This record gives sequence, C-alpha cells and structure tokens, in this order.
Amino acid sequence: MELNFYAAQQVSAMTGMGVDWIWQQARLGKIPHHKLGGRYRWTDQDLAALALQSAVAAVVVDDDELIPSRHGRR
Repeated sequence: MELNFYAAQQVSAMTGMGVDWIWQQARLGKIPHHKLGGRYRWTDQDLAALALQSAVAAVVVDDDELIPSRHGRR
C-alpha cells in the first residue's frame, strides 16, 4: 500500500481552503491529519474523510409533510 503525504500548502491547493485554516483545524483536531516530525501531513484517506465530514446531507421531505402557514412557518 502506497501512502502519499501532503503538506498544508498542497491540501490548501486541493481544497481551496487557506493554509492558515488548514493548520488551525488540524491543531484543534477538527480535521483528520498526521503529525510527523512536528509537521502536519495529510494522506489521501485524510482528504477523503475531510470531504465526507464537510458534505451536506440531502434531506428528503414528502409533500404531505409541507404545511403552508400564513407566516411562512410550520
């Protein structure tokens, strides 16, 4: 199994997020990462997990559940 390790600058380029945000989220333990020799590194699996954790789940609602109201609230 081949492991590719990416630096924060590479992760930033791949995700479109800023390098500072990448480092901050890793320090806070909010995104998957590895710390090797005091440096943060990411694998392909870490990036896949990051994409999954930030994905927005679609919500399916039946028409029967939609109840119109005068004020736009349920």
